[in-house]
Amino acid sequence: MLSLWKQVLLLGLVLQLGFSLPQAAEDYEEEQKEDEAREDVTREEDRGPPTDVAVTTVSGTALNVSWEEPVEKPQYYTVEVTAESINEISYDTYYLLENLKPCTTYWVIVTSSYGDTVQYPGFPESGDTSAEVPPAPGSCNVADATNTTMRVVWAKPETSCLLRNYRLRWTWDSICTDEKGSNETEVESTSYILVDLPPYSNVTIEVAGSTVEGFGDSTFCWGLTAPGTRAPPRNVTVKTLSSSGLNVSWVPPDELPLYYQVDLSPNTYNASSKTSFLVAEGLQSCKNYVVIVRSVYEDSLIFSSSSSSSTTDISVPPEPAGCWVLGEDDFSEVVITWSEPPTECVIVNYNISWVFEDLWQGGLNGSGQNFTTREAITLTDLPPYSNVSVEVAASTEKGFGNATTCWGWTSQDVPGPPFLDFLEVQHDSINVFWSEPEEKNGIVDDYMIHWQDSEGGSFNISTGEAVDSFTISDLTACMTYAVFVQAHTGGGWGSESDADEAVITNYVTESSFKCQCQEARKVELTWRMASPDCPVSRYSLVWETDVLWLHQNSSNATTISGSDTSVTFTNVEPFTLFAAHLTPKGVDDEIEEYCSIITPQEEPSKPTGLEVVNTTTTTATVSWSLPEHLNGVLDQWHLTWSWKNDSGNETCLVASELQYTIEDLVPDTTYLVTIKAHNDGGYGEPEMVEVVTNAKYTPPLGLIIGLSVGGSLLLILVLAALGFYIYKRPKRQASEDESDSVNVEDEVRDTYSTDLSMGNEADYKPLTEKPNSSRCAGMARMWMVVSLLLLGFKLLSATEDFEEQQKEDEHMENESGEDYGLPKNLTVEEVGPTSLNVTWLPPTDADDPQYYSIIWDSQNEVSYETWYLVTDVCPCKTYVFSVRSVYPEFSSLPVTASGSTSSAEPPAPEACSLSEVTTNSMRVDWSKPDTVCLITNYSISWRLDSLWSDDEDSGDIIATNLYTDLRDLMPFANVTVMVAGSTEAGFGLPTTCWELTQEDKPGAPVIEDVSPDGGAISVTWSPPVEANGRIMEYEVVLQDKDGSYVNISVSGTDQTVLIEGLKECVSYTVAVRAMTGAGWGSLSDPLSTTTLGKIPLASVNCSTDHRNVKVCWMPAHEKCPAKQFNVAWVGVSSWANETLSGNGQVPWRYEEVCEVLEDTMPFAHYNICVAVDDNTDGGKCCSQVSPEEAPGPPVLTEVVVEGTTIIASWSDPVDKNGIIDQYVITWEDTMGVTGSDSVGKDMYTFAIRDLDCCQIYSVKVRAHTGGGWGEDSKAEEAAIPNAISDTICNSEGSRRVEVLWRLVSDGCLVPQYCLSWDTRVLWSQDVGSDSSVLDGSVTSFEISHLKPFTEVQACLSIVGGDYESICCSNTTEQEEPSKPTDLQVTDISSSTATFNWSLPENLNGVLDKWHLTWSWRNETVNGTDLDASQTKYTIENLLPKTSYSVNVRAGNGAGLGDPAEIDITTEDRSPPQNTGAIVGASVGVCLLLVAVAMGAYYVYKKKSRTPPSAPPSVKGSPVEEWSPEATHDTYSLDMYKRQQENYREQQNTTQKTGTRKGQEGTHGRYTPRSLSFN
Repeated sequence: MLSLWKQVLLLGLVLQLGFSLPQAAEDYEEEQKEDEAREDVTREEDRGPPTDVAVTTVSGTALNVSWEEPVEKPQYYTVEVTAESINEISYDTYYLLENLKPCTTYWVIVTSSYGDTVQYPGFPESGDTSAEVPPAPGSCNVADATNTTMRVVWAKPETSCLLRNYRLRWTWDSICTDEKGSNETEVESTSYILVDLPPYSNVTIEVAGSTVEGFGDSTFCWGLTAPGTRAPPRNVTVKTLSSSGLNVSWVPPDELPLYYQVDLSPNTYNASSKTSFLVAEGLQSCKNYVVIVRSVYEDSLIFSSSSSSSTTDISVPPEPAGCWVLGEDDFSEVVITWSEPPTECVIVNYNISWVFEDLWQGGLNGSGQNFTTREAITLTDLPPYSNVSVEVAASTEKGFGNATTCWGWTSQDVPGPPFLDFLEVQHDSINVFWSEPEEKNGIVDDYMIHWQDSEGGSFNISTGEAVDSFTISDLTACMTYAVFVQAHTGGGWGSESDADEAVITNYVTESSFKCQCQEARKVELTWRMASPDCPVSRYSLVWETDVLWLHQNSSNATTISGSDTSVTFTNVEPFTLFAAHLTPKGVDDEIEEYCSIITPQEEPSKPTGLEVVNTTTTTATVSWSLPEHLNGVLDQWHLTWSWKNDSGNETCLVASELQYTIEDLVPDTTYLVTIKAHNDGGYGEPEMVEVVTNAKYTPPLGLIIGLSVGGSLLLILVLAALGFYIYKRPKRQASEDESDSVNVEDEVRDTYSTDLSMGNEADYKPLTEKPNSSRCAGMARMWMVVSLLLLGFKLLSATEDFEEQQKEDEHMENESGEDYGLPKNLTVEEVGPTSLNVTWLPPTDADDPQYYSIIWDSQNEVSYETWYLVTDVCPCKTYVFSVRSVYPEFSSLPVTASGSTSSAEPPAPEACSLSEVTTNSMRVDWSKPDTVCLITNYSISWRLDSLWSDDEDSGDIIATNLYTDLRDLMPFANVTVMVAGSTEAGFGLPTTCWELTQEDKPGAPVIEDVSPDGGAISVTWSPPVEANGRIMEYEVVLQDKDGSYVNISVSGTDQTVLIEGLKECVSYTVAVRAMTGAGWGSLSDPLSTTTLGKIPLASVNCSTDHRNVKVCWMPAHEKCPAKQFNVAWVGVSSWANETLSGNGQVPWRYEEVCEVLEDTMPFAHYNICVAVDDNTDGGKCCSQVSPEEAPGPPVLTEVVVEGTTIIASWSDPVDKNGIIDQYVITWEDTMGVTGSDSVGKDMYTFAIRDLDCCQIYSVKVRAHTGGGWGEDSKAEEAAIPNAISDTICNSEGSRRVEVLWRLVSDGCLVPQYCLSWDTRVLWSQDVGSDSSVLDGSVTSFEISHLKPFTEVQACLSIVGGDYESICCSNTTEQEEPSKPTDLQVTDISSSTATFNWSLPENLNGVLDKWHLTWSWRNETVNGTDLDASQTKYTIENLLPKTSYSVNVRAGNGAGLGDPAEIDITTEDRSPPQNTGAIVGASVGVCLLLVAVAMGAYYVYKKKSRTPPSAPPSVKGSPVEEWSPEATHDTYSLDMYKRQQENYREQQNTTQKTGTRKGQEGTHGRYTPRSLSFN
């Protein structure tokens, strides 16, 4: 048995070993594999997928995916949404999925990426977007409308969220009546039937769906319930008639209305019609009109149709509302903007036409036209300072409308170079002449003249104004100067002109050239050269002489050596104008110098023709002529006459007298007369003549004797007659004679007076007896006197006749001597260059003649005056005048005098001719003016007018010869020359001649533009600047790349040509030349271009360059170059409602071209298109999103302090520059302690809590985008004030409470505290309140004068602080109450006493008991404590008829108060004594009461008989009853008083009016009746 067991055991061991060996082998292999895997894990255990992937809900359209990164950070993560085509890259451990659908579950896989192939995806995680309110239902329709119902059907909103129900609201408005109403309901289906609607009503329905977030937007629809028998028009149709008319037609309802009302909107157009159609006219074109037709019935019932619409036809638009021309900084550009025309029609494009005219040369005009769809255009290549007139017209499909006009100006540019015409050298000056710049480019307002000398000196000067010439003075001789000019406009200084050189040649200094006369008849010329550095070889000397007293002139010329400095002329006549012209020869500029001198006068020669023209006995008249040689200006004559060699007599005569009469001579005597002439040179030689006076006349002796005898006899006869008269006169007595004389006088007087007073009726008698004889005697005496007088006169007349006869005899003697009646003092005076005035005196030896005869210059004139004015004579000439007196019988001898006219302006030269004409010069010749006056010089004025340009020129030359040369003229110009001579009186009239300069070959034209146009080339040029004649023809020379030439002839009036038939993509060179009558000019500068074809682009790529967007492109064809690449771009911001657009041009080149859009908008989507020229079909586009940038600073809108919290509010940055994903708020206190916190992108408020008091915090905010953190906002400061930490209220006894407090910080004080407290007396419920403002330095306050057991609630706050008040409370201690009140005995007997009492006035606490004691004979008998609610007590077991003292005290927590005391005496138990007395007293009292009652009744009755006055009852109102018993009733008394007041008011009213209805008192006064009271 044992061996068997061992065998079994051994067999088991073998079997176990057999099983264990394979297992061991497997375990070994497994362990080896695990070791290998452990090694791999060691290498890759740091890499792996993200962990803790979480998808959280952000909103209805966004989920936030976050995760933890593995040990080894991958290069990036990919976030993939499996159900959507979303696969984004993130470099952070989060990603925000946006633009998702609400109420949707999204599965997200986040993968770690370590390269292109090594990726570790994480486990999918899901997240749900939240619910949002749904959008509006997609549609809403009304169907099955009846008179009162309609069905509303709508579409389900497009949302993934669960819809709870729909809200349906509807309103109706009856068209026929004023009925309106509304209703609403909520349903779960998408249809609903509206009921109980009024017929023919307009129903508006609003439908909105709801989710758990609420109701979303609504969709609206409208419907119309069916009408009754009266109905609106049906099938309203609107058709377009024209641009301003619509045809409206409809089907009438069953019951025809009165008329139809047709309304069109939006215009307030309405009209009525009784037919079923209407033509609406006067409407706006291209406008959609909504038409409603209404049926109008009686009672103003109106049924409106449903609306129908149509659009009026298209018309040409009106003119644009406004137009503006805006100048740019570039002088050649303006921007034209305009407003849309007021029309509803679609504007197809705009036609912009413009005309420009430069404002600086007045001839350069141009125009252009362009079409655009935009409302702005930029005009380029305009001349500077040009007036641009623009017309803008809009077009529709019907065509263009009227244009609006505007205008503007381009700015001025710097001018081109002026044209330096010529330099004119005069001595030490250079006259600079220039023409204004061809390209003025504005208003030339200044010129700068520059000059440089040959030694390197440089100078300039500004003219300060727009002139065309300037003189540079004080220059150095023998020096070469380079001169150029520069012009200035509002655009600045322009370019300089070409320099021209001028040499200041050696010249004779103007001050040194002198004409001197040191000796008689000798003139010496002296001069000096300006510089010894450049001597001249010779001089040309021209001299002219004019013998002023002969009017004889001559001209001579010679050449002298250049080394000479003086010349002497001899034998020059006296008083001669000597003029010399000295010109250096052999120099570049031969400058002529001039000097003149008049030689001194010499003594004249003796007078000629001296003779005796008449003699008398006492006078002699001599005459003479001018000397042969005046040798100057004759100023006087010196005349002498002598007799027998005595000293003789002399006189000086004026130079004009050529005759003189010597008076007071001795008859029959011989005189020697001498005369000599005088000028400034002195007296000349005398001329002599002998004069013999006539013998004196003696009358005959017989005549003398006869006259003497006759006179004596006559005298004797007169004397005898006188004596006879005296003798025969009657004699009277003296008295009688006196009486007679008196009477005669009286008679005469009386007679005269009587005649005067009474006429012929005077009554008087003559006073003389013989009046007639007296008169005769008087007459005789009168005639006697007259006879004597006649005799005396006769004798006197005889004597005068004798003397007269003697004079006549002498006259006859003179007449026979021819020396009678000569005019005296003949004078000739100069009046002007062509007039002389001849004056004289009448003859002194004869009567005035009949007239005078004047003979001069072979003319014989007559004058009846003593003067004669001679006009129209020649200037500068001497005339001799002879004047004689003419009598009827004879004429006197002539008297002679001479006079000279002054110098006058000469006449025009007789001829003027132009010869030797070239392209730039000509010679001018002329003849001397016909005048005897001395010509000093000639003025030659010329004017040039170019026939090929607007250029003009002019100049003046002074010459002494009869010819000159005009130089530096323009080719093919009209030259007008005027020549005028000059005398001492000035310049005379000119003679004019003209001629054309010859044409010259033109300059080169200027090619303005060579532009390809497909297989053609357009060439535009401007005429040559120097046309030099008429442009007859242009020749355009075209050369291709192979050297082949093509010549195209173009008319001289054209300046553009289109050369067609050329090959595409071939380079051509173009030049132009012009031809005038002188031949072909030079070729212009060549320009090259290449003909074009359709040029595409090979590629266009967009990328970013730092913060900007970059576009690169490559042209596809090298052989077809273009003008330019046109680049246009549009950028749409992803963070702002802003769009930027622009365009530009880049010169064409065959290579990759890259352009960076400067100042690209951050985080904006840019679409960029590139085309070559206008080949938009071959253009290509690309898109690029510009990088985000750091945002700008947020705007910190508010910083509010609330306690120890600062609440900061802000708004987004103005420049977000991307998507803002978070904000960071930072703060810093005055100690430099800082803090910060971040919030999400949608947070705009943050509270900074638990800040330290007594600190000032500076708060800033900054934002973050994908471009990084932006700038901090502007910091705002906020101060955290100190705060109250806590308060304690301590009760100090029963009547005081002390409030204590402390501040949070000791760093700063507070300004003031406000302590307020409320009190409540707990035992009386009295309440109160008070407050106090405390200084900020105190920390406690005592509230006093409180009542005991008062609850105090105290609250402390800081004045002006933002903290809440901090409060504490406490109760004052209790005090003993005061004594009870109202202690009294309510019942007493012989053994008991009952007391009651009231509470003490001041409980002073909580009443908890009463303490009652009673004593007898000052000893306390007993006492007890009663409950506080008990105020009544009965003391029992008292002794009868015993006195007790009872005390009651109140008790509270403070103890017992003062007692209230009362003394009582108990009753006796025995019956009462004196019963009879008591009964008697009782009966007496009753009787007394009865007596009192009867007395009162008596008084009452007495008062009822005499009641007090009362007011009468008012009519219609019953009198209130009144009884004596009511007198003690307050109400009755009051009523009585009111009745009395009413009575008084009525009485006052009656007294005022004097009447009362039904009542009238005596004399109109009302007497009230007494009232009785029942």
